[in-house]
Amino acid sequence: MPEELVYSKLGKSYPKASIMKKEKKLLATINAIRHAEGNSSCAECGEGQSGWASVTLGVFICTQCSQIHRGLGAHISKVKSCMGTYIWCPDEIEVMERMGNVRARMVYCNSPEAPPAAPRSFPELDKIARDKYEKKRWYRPGGWEQLLKDEQAAAAKTVEQEKIRAPAKPPAAPAPVPQPVAPVATESAFSFINEGATPQQKTEPAPRQPDLLDMLFSFPDAGTPQAPAVPAQAPPPRPAQAARDPFDFLELMNAPPVAKVPSLAELKASH
Repeated sequence: MPEELVYSKLGKSYPKASIMKKEKKLLATINAIRHAEGNSSCAECGEGQSGWASVTLGVFICTQCSQIHRGLGAHISKVKSCMGTYIWCPDEIEVMERMGNVRARMVYCNSPEAPPAAPRSFPELDKIARDKYEKKRWYRPGGWEQLLKDEQAAAAKTVEQEKIRAPAKPPAAPAPVPQPVAPVATESAFSFINEGATPQQKTEPAPRQPDLLDMLFSFPDAGTPQAPAVPAQAPPPRPAQAARDPFDFLELMNAPPVAKVPSLAELKASH
C-alpha cells in the first residue's frame, strides 16, 4: 500500500503521518510568525486580524482581503487560513518567515507613489491589489532575490563600519613580576642585651633579695597563708679593736664623761 502524502500549496509533498505528528508544532510556528512585528495587521487594509496568508506572495491578510486575493487567481495568490482549519507544511512556513508584510511592501510597493495600507472600499482595495501583484506597477527591480542581496550587503557594510568606529584596544600591560618579600624579624627589640647568648643560654634576671626595710614594713595579709618565718642569723662578733661607730647612740650614752675643755677666759685667768 503506497504511503499517503500531503501536498503543500507550493507543490511540495510530505508523508501525511509525519506532518500529522508535527501539526501542532507547525501551527504554533505559523501563529508566532503571524503575531510578529508588521504581520499582526492586514497587508492590504492595515487593520483587522491577519488570520489568513498568501503563501505565494508571503503576506498576512484579514478575512475580507483574503477574498480579494482569491479574486486575483491561484496563479498570483494562494491563500490559506492560519487558525487551524488547514494543515501547514514546512515549505509554506519557510516562505512566510522569510517574507512577511514588511518585506513584501519593499518588493511590491517600491515607490513613493504606492498607496499605504489603509481602510478603503472593497473595489478600491481590489484595484490596488491588482496594481501591486498583477500589474506590478511599483515592483522592485530584481524582486525578492535582489532584496535579499541588498539586505546582506547592507548588513556586511554595517559590520565594517562598526569595526572602523570601534576604538583600537590598547596592548595588554605585562603581568607584574612578584618581588621577593623581606623576612620579618621575630626577635624582640631588646634582644641585643642577650646578643651573645644562644636561645637556651639567655640570662634571666636574678630574683630580688628583700632588704631590711622590706622586712620592717611588710605586713602579712590575714587572708593569705604566710610561709614560716626564717630565723635571722646573728651577726658575727665585733673585733675588740674595731673602730667606734659614731652613730651608735647606746654606746655614746654609756660612755664616761669627757673632760671639760677650759674656755679662753679661764686660761687667761690661770696665767
